[in-house]
Amino acid sequence: MTSPTHFDPSSSIKTLPGTSHRFHSLPDTAARFGINLDDLPFSLRPILEGIARNVGKNGITVEQLQALGNWPEHQGKEPVEIPFTAGRVIMHDLSGTPAIVDFAAMRSAVERMGLNPSIIEPLVRADLVIDHTVTMDNTGSPASLRICIVQPDSQQAPRQITDFHAVDAFTEIMPEKRTNND
Repeated sequence: MTSPTHFDPSSSIKTLPGTSHRFHSLPDTAARFGINLDDLPFSLRPILEGIARNVGKNGITVEQLQALGNWPEHQGKEPVEIPFTAGRVIMHDLSGTPAIVDFAAMRSAVERMGLNPSIIEPLVRADLVIDHTVTMDNTGSPASLRICIVQPDSQQAPRQITDFHAVDAFTEIMPEKRTNND
């Protein structure tokens, strides 16, 4: 296996012909490092690609890329640190809203310290899925179904408006509105 000491992840970016879609070419990266992808288990290939895409970011190194590429030589019998960086995080509005509130609180604290609050931003893209969550506010009566179906729209409207306004402040959080037809 070759041992380049420097690797620019953008050197393996390709564009799908006839589109503007870009992707990281794992075969190009493997060739550069002398990694035989046929010997690497399928389950490790997406992890190898994730490492290759992120070399130079968040402490991910060429050595870590090479260590995972060497897996066929030791079949996992040698300890190898495998960094993982998610490509994106999908948050449901009920659990994602508290995360956005935490980011907003951190921004407020940073601003009180006299710093630019925009330095507080998720490290990876996050999609906040805003949908029609049904909550059970009434049970055990013949009217429960009607109450639980009618109330959610009036209860969710303020939360959904807050979510949409909050995510506007962040470049790495994208709202995704789901309707009953989705």
